[in-house]
Amino acid sequence: FLDKLMGEEHFEYIGEMFEELVEEW
Repeated sequence: FLDKLMGEEHFEYIGEMFEELVEEW
């Protein structure tokens, strides 16, 4: 599980999701 999160692709995907949440806030 951690390996997948540490992946660059997954990290970028999470970053985009995080940015969307911040904009909503």
